[in-house]
Amino acid sequence: DRRQRQMCIRDRCITGQREPFKTIIESAGHKVTSSVSKKTKALIAADGDLTASKAVKAIELKIPIIKTVEELEELLK
Repeated sequence: DRRQRQMCIRDRCITGQREPFKTIIESAGHKVTSSVSKKTKALIAADGDLTASKAVKAIELKIPIIKTVEELEELLK
């Protein structure tokens, strides 16, 4: 499916780690959003906190939670 998909980057992403994720996502033609919905392809949670509300919602919707740039790159292949 080549349609543009949304990827959410958690607000509490570790300082300095947000931009590399955002650059990779946008260069792959996807949109970065601040919310999780059924249209979300993945949630970036570099701090690994799975108790945050966005992570809980992603788990409920069976949306992958990405913690590293390598995981993101693998997802986008």
